[in-house]
Amino acid sequence: MGENVVDMVIKLGQEVDVVIEKSEIDKGHRVNSTNKSKPKPIIVRLTSNLKKTELLEALREKTKAGYSLTAESLGVASKEVVFVNHHQTVEVKKIHYHVRKLRPNHIHRTGCYEDGVIWVQHKDDSSSYVRNLTDLRTLCAKFKIPLVFEREV
Repeated sequence: MGENVVDMVIKLGQEVDVVIEKSEIDKGHRVNSTNKSKPKPIIVRLTSNLKKTELLEALREKTKAGYSLTAESLGVASKEVVFVNHHQTVEVKKIHYHVRKLRPNHIHRTGCYEDGVIWVQHKDDSSSYVRNLTDLRTLCAKFKIPLVFEREV
């Protein structure tokens, strides 16, 4: 492809006013995806969790203000919107999927935080965290919902 992932990450930082040096990027590359109609995702490991948090928070704040990151702003010839997220393990992705399925009837909002912890705001304004399958079982028990999809997690 001839693209330079390191340069893209540095440009991403510039877009949200976070200085990222080449030495702060441990590695970055594209990964295979099951969705062949979209470009392959890029994963990047920074040498510092503090820098990763700073970058994600700056991007979140700009997004709240109406900013939309595009591939073009990272030096790629495309107008597609780019999404930047924490990397999630397959297990955490499945747990998050099942938590979101509870959304319309039992929970109000969800958010995913660092290290795969999922924050859940309930309809009664209380909140809880789902860190693993045990927490998911507890959440389902609170609403008296059988965890029928446990085999999938």
